[in-house]
Amino acid sequence: MRLEEANKKVHPVAEQWHHPILTARGFVPETLEAAGFVRHYDYVHPAGHRIRCTTGFSSDHWAHVGLSRRGYWSALEPYLDELLSTVKPADT
Repeated sequence: MRLEEANKKVHPVAEQWHHPILTARGFVPETLEAAGFVRHYDYVHPAGHRIRCTTGFSSDHWAHVGLSRRGYWSALEPYLDELLSTVKPADT
């Protein structure tokens, strides 16, 4: 595959590293697919939290939209567990 063609390849969200981590905690993907070498996927939680994950070419990181919290892939699970420990069951 040529470089230009590869950069147009579509990547479904369900195949990305962040999908099982976020969906297991109640986040719903808003971005169902993205194309390119570096891609962004947005998720929303019923409690109003928004997470954007960026992946591709060593760009595996996340950001809590609207807050100054962000990190690399290895910090996502601990952050979500801490964040959601303060969410009341009615918020989920």
